[in-house]
Amino acid sequence: MANKTRVSICIDDLFAASKANHPAFNKGKNGKTYCNVDIWENDQTDQYGNDYSVSLYDKETKKATYVGNGKKYVAPSSTTDQHNNTSILDDELSF
Repeated sequence: MANKTRVSICIDDLFAASKANHPAFNKGKNGKTYCNVDIWENDQTDQYGNDYSVSLYDKETKKATYVGNGKKYVAPSSTTDQHNNTSILDDELSF
């Protein structure tokens, strides 16, 4: 089975960065706006149990804007109804 990571990204921070014309955002040929993010595995799990960090990166200034975090996803042991559960576990993903 493939490894899965579940991340939580702060939409307020994304909107603010987009309005500030952060270079991580670009307009596609289809007219939609896309956001490039970096996701990296932390050396150690943080105090909230997060294993990953998410940021926007500005290649000109070489500065990252932190926008979220994530945890390694462990599938439920029971196979019943696990494919139908589409809820986001907000209480597990703290900022």
